[in-house]
Parts: sequence; C-alpha cells; structure tokens
Amino acid sequence: ATEYGDDSLRSALDRLWDDLTTKSLYVTGGIGPSAHNEGFTSDYDLPNDTAYAETCASVGLVFWASRMLGMGPNARYADMMERSLYNG
Repeated sequence: ATEYGDDSLRSALDRLWDDLTTKSLYVTGGIGPSAHNEGFTSDYDLPNDTAYAETCASVGLVFWASRMLGMGPNARYADMMERSLYNG
C-alpha cells in the first residue's frame, strides 16, 4: 500500500485523470461541454460554439490537480493546475 492507503484507489484516480485529460478537456483547460447537465457528455465531445466550461469546473480541476500533486511529484498535475488557473 502507498503512504495514502490502497494502491487500487490511486490506480482508479490515475485512470480517471487520464480519461478526463485525454478525452474531455479543452485546449484552454476548460472542462464540461454541456450546459444541459453542467457536466460531461461523450468522449471527445468538445464543441467550440456551445462550450459550457464553467469557471467553477476549472476551480474543481485545480483542486483535484493539487491533491494529486500532493501524493507525489508529477509535473502533469502542476501543468494542469497552471493551465486551468490561467485560462479558466
């Protein structure tokens, strides 16, 4: 087990992170393309003209990236915090 508990939980977090950042993230760091559900739709559904990408979603991403970074140094989490902060 890791310092923070069950390794399977960390593995699940990494899979969720990879899914979000490779299939549901705008170039600007915005997330959440749908105003209808204030959230996600299908993979790679990232419309430019109707992007919801609410500021509070970006804040949530920054908090999540910060927590992930706290579990061990990894530049991808710091980079995502920066992208979301500057563009969200």
